[in-house]
Amino acid sequence: MQELEALADAMRKEVSIVRKINVNSRELKPLGLSCQKKMWSIDGGNSVTNLDA
Repeated sequence: MQELEALADAMRKEVSIVRKINVNSRELKPLGLSCQKKMWSIDGGNSVTNLDA
């Protein structure tokens, strides 16, 4: 039974880490889009880089 509890604790820890990554990703996405728009306006849309890929 202790082994199952230890496994469950490890899984909870991993789920917590994944959730934190998702939250950070969600918070950074608008910043990335804002930077992409600024770069687009600076170079007049001539950029060959695709940040969506």
